[in-house]
Amino acid sequence: MKNSSAGLAAFGVGINRSIETDYTRAANSPEAPRPAPYPTQGGLTAPMRQAALAENDVQRMAAWAGQSAALARPEPAADFVRRIWAEAQALLP
Repeated sequence: MKNSSAGLAAFGVGINRSIETDYTRAANSPEAPRPAPYPTQGGLTAPMRQAALAENDVQRMAAWAGQSAALARPEPAADFVRRIWAEAQALLP
C-alpha cells in the first residue's frame, strides 16, 4: 500500500481523508460517478465493504485516516511505541 492519503467524497458529506487504496483511486477518478447523497452511498457500498472486511482486503474500501495522516511514518509498531515513549519522557520533568 502506498504511504499517502487522498481526499474522498465517497459518502456525499464533503471531503474525508482516506489512506490511498484501489477503491479511493477509483472513486476519485474522473470517470467515477458522483456519490449518492448520505446515507444512500453507504448503503450502496456496504456489501463491498463487508466482503473486503471478511477477506481482510483494505484495497476494496476506504480506510479513514484522519486529518494528520500525512504526518505518519512507515515504521514497525514496536519502533513507534519506543519512539513516542522516548519523546514523552523527554517532555516530562
